[in-house]
Amino acid sequence: MTVVYFAYGANMDPIHMAERCPAAARLGLAALPGHRFAIAAGGYGMTRRVPGSTVHGVLWRLTPADEAALDEFEGVAAGFYRKTDATVRDPSGTPVSAMVYVPADSAPGRPAPGYLERIVEVATALGFPAEYVAALEAQLAPDVTARPE
Repeated sequence: MTVVYFAYGANMDPIHMAERCPAAARLGLAALPGHRFAIAAGGYGMTRRVPGSTVHGVLWRLTPADEAALDEFEGVAAGFYRKTDATVRDPSGTPVSAMVYVPADSAPGRPAPGYLERIVEVATALGFPAEYVAALEAQLAPDVTARPE
């Protein structure tokens, strides 16, 4: 049985996904309305409920082996991230039920070295809205005040 997965952080990167999950199929872009991208205490991505905001990402179809590999990468067994379901929207606005990883510790944090820089590169390459990419870049500054809308 396959799983539809919404990646909004490092797993948007097709190069990394090809290495971690060779059988994963990219289904296309999607968005999680009513949420904003942020950095969790562990230094990696999370989403926060913020009305009027949107988190952009990529939908993947995962085989059971791919899902197991991502569970290991995301530290599910160690309690770093956990899985939940969310309703995202494809580019046509159609709702899609997808699995997402959310951090166990959702306290705000600073990005791990190189993490957010790569997300900005991938978001730019995927053609995400310029305002969204600029807000991601703003989180690289020492005094984080801007957040992706």
